[in-house]
Amino acid sequence: MCCGVVITETTISSSNKTEYLMTTAPSMISKDILLPVGWEGMCALENINGTNAYFNCVIGTENSGMWRLDTLRDWIVTSSFQYHFHLHCSDWSNVSIPWPVKALHLISLEVRECLITDFLSESSFKDPSTTGIVDQLTDLKFVDSQILINIFKLINYMNNIASMSKDFICGHEDTIVDVALRNITYTFDETNMMDFLASFDEEEESALNVSTPAPENFGSKIIDAGKTFLDENRKIQHKCDYSKLKYIDQSISATKSRYHIDVLTENSFFKEVRIYNMSRTRMSLLNSRFKTWWMDFPKLEYLDLSYNLIDTFDVDPSATAWDLPLLHVNVSHNNITRINTNFISKLAKLSSVMILNLEGNPFHCDCSPDMESVVDLVQNNDVWNNKLYSPYAYIRNLKCATPKSAKGKTFLSLTRTDLSCEITSYAPIIILSVVVVFLVVLIIVMTRYRREIQILTYTRFHLVLPCQPRESYQNKMYDAFVSYSSENEGWVIKTFQALEEEENNKGFNGYKFRFCLHQRDFIAGKTIFDNIIDSVEASHHTVIILSKYFLNSHWCMYEFQEAFQQSIMERKRHLIVVLMEDIPDDEMPKELKRCLKTFTYIRKDDAIFHDRLIYALAFKGRKPVADALPEPETPTITMEDKLSEINGFYNIGLEPDHVTV
Repeated sequence: MCCGVVITETTISSSNKTEYLMTTAPSMISKDILLPVGWEGMCALENINGTNAYFNCVIGTENSGMWRLDTLRDWIVTSSFQYHFHLHCSDWSNVSIPWPVKALHLISLEVRECLITDFLSESSFKDPSTTGIVDQLTDLKFVDSQILINIFKLINYMNNIASMSKDFICGHEDTIVDVALRNITYTFDETNMMDFLASFDEEEESALNVSTPAPENFGSKIIDAGKTFLDENRKIQHKCDYSKLKYIDQSISATKSRYHIDVLTENSFFKEVRIYNMSRTRMSLLNSRFKTWWMDFPKLEYLDLSYNLIDTFDVDPSATAWDLPLLHVNVSHNNITRINTNFISKLAKLSSVMILNLEGNPFHCDCSPDMESVVDLVQNNDVWNNKLYSPYAYIRNLKCATPKSAKGKTFLSLTRTDLSCEITSYAPIIILSVVVVFLVVLIIVMTRYRREIQILTYTRFHLVLPCQPRESYQNKMYDAFVSYSSENEGWVIKTFQALEEEENNKGFNGYKFRFCLHQRDFIAGKTIFDNIIDSVEASHHTVIILSKYFLNSHWCMYEFQEAFQQSIMERKRHLIVVLMEDIPDDEMPKELKRCLKTFTYIRKDDAIFHDRLIYALAFKGRKPVADALPEPETPTITMEDKLSEINGFYNIGLEPDHVTV
């Protein structure tokens, strides 16, 4: 007990509790009366100021889950006090706080280092006139916390956002002043995850059991719901007008969608917001809404976009036509590398409505016309005496990050030498020496790197040298089936989908690549065995992404064995191995050791990896032969045959040629 005298041996019924509180001096009030039963062990009454009661709650594992908003809501509904809570959890204890955090007499709520549960449990929240809950919350802060999401509630929310009540969508539209969701992560409740997967309809469940792994089905469900959410969000009829909101903090996040600002402002107007913090959110593109900020945030005074990945910044010059308060935009410590005099001039003209902080960006100070002009500008003292340019005088002290000759030097101190712009009088001698050295090196290189020259001649200049062996060609659906462990999925998608897009855009010697990636191209409804067999047979090559994870994967090794057999049947080098890392000999199966001596393999860290991969995949023959003669019908292979093949593994080898591309 705290704050003066502790009241004991006093019985107060629910009917006369309000009257008692209204007539009792603050120093005489016990927290046992103000708080729900059982909360006295975790919440302390810090202060009473008039009718405002301030509580500090420390929630540990022994009372995890006890602090519940619905319990508090029912308890304080008849109170004459205004409640302010600060919650701090240890060991990620949980508290139950459903959105939109409505409770009569609740004025402020700050939650730190807690696991927040039941967040979407009131997604069908009704209008206050029918529930009797009047919103009074002015200050809401979730900091360094996790929000536990029920997957069923999330899907329902994303699919039905357009039909939900304004009270749920807009939250504390008429009362909130300060809102912070800083360093918040969202995690799925594992207790209902399996129920969600089991809730798929019969057709999806059948596909899940025999062909597509559960995580992929789960991911596709979330992606589909996300697409629906964006469409449904545009159909919302409610318009949220936050009449008192002044401070928004959504900083420190690695999960902010690129559409976050669009969704936030689609149906909302923030006419009183003064400060908006979006720092450390890994933002890489400046959203167009920020370029015309006054449309959604007409009174914005400070926009923090620091410590992100933004590489370009632009703003609508028509901002000067509006009667706006001065906005300070912080884009320090981003990834802006280029600056020119036109950009500086544009900023100066906008200095009456916006000041931009560019400090800490990695500027590239090379010998370019733009950079030379910037050096001339910053060293012109008369320019910086102009009142339009004076707010940007700090630009003169911005530091270069590259090249080495200019690193660490300020724009003001740069010289032509720092920019590597000067040529000495020894230029002719240097040029002649370079030519001689070039010729000598060229002869050595052509002798030493004949294979690499053959590859680069083909990939860079689209020329097939006369020494190339003629290749036969068969019409197949894919150029290659890519076999890889899920641990390498990110690199595979980035590499091979980029190669597809690159080649489809520009073409490569009249050839466009198409790859079979199991998470994208496996056919639902087929067994994984059948998908692997069909994909290997329908591909000119099988690319093995060989890593330690690959060796530990049953399916990956089965895909390798199937591709090896395809090489034997087609009597050509069907397999291409991409070596992701060095693997000790004692950890590698003997079949793979033999494969590396027989088939093409490429190291991931090879300097011309991209060229080697294209060269290995591309058809370099003269004429297709696929239509010359029909292929003999392939005998049916039963499941017993395939299992026997896995266990026994055909002991048939190709003549090793020790080829390394």
